[in-house]
Amino acid sequence: MGFASVAVGVGRLNSLAMKPGNQIELRTISHMILFVRVTDTDVTYLVDNGMGNNSPVHPVPLQEGVVCRGAIASEGHRVVRMSHPDASPGFDYQPGWALQMMLPGQDAGWTTLYQFDMQQYYHQDMEALALLVEKSGKAFVARHLFAVSFEEVEGGDLAKNILFGKQVRRDTSDGERVLREFTSENDRISAFREIFGVHLKDDAASYVRPEIKMTF
Repeated sequence: MGFASVAVGVGRLNSLAMKPGNQIELRTISHMILFVRVTDTDVTYLVDNGMGNNSPVHPVPLQEGVVCRGAIASEGHRVVRMSHPDASPGFDYQPGWALQMMLPGQDAGWTTLYQFDMQQYYHQDMEALALLVEKSGKAFVARHLFAVSFEEVEGGDLAKNILFGKQVRRDTSDGERVLREFTSENDRISAFREIFGVHLKDDAASYVRPEIKMTF
């Protein structure tokens, strides 16, 4: 496929990423990312489609400050050098990185999504981290049902369809609008099917854990 190598890495999510002022409060390692090197080049790219509506829509080169266009013109992603704030002086022999996103709108500015190091992880590590995420109950993916899809629109932008809470909204460069609102779990299941192509069975609502069921 033209890839010289692909490696799995892990990031520490910033729990304050959506707060103004690029505040930093890192969690434990839990977010899987990919490092991809293209054949006949010496450039390594960060590839990450697991950040929901904040995911970079293009591979991000591991070159400090190089900005990749986001889903819309006012969004962007870049990596910058950043070690863990609690790293002991003298032991941080290889400075780490952070993936940052340029937020659009009234909160415009660069914010740190997560910090990571150039360290490869393996299948056994992913199994252990998946168990940690599931059992801790603190991770976003363990506390919410959500979905995000992207659609090409005129002008080279991508529209984002976002299912979260009791609605599906569509984000474009022109703003946000609600596509659908839910009054039952069955409404949410229908949206997964019809908008996101996730073909859940009719009894899927019975498998939603009590702590993340919605009250209508």
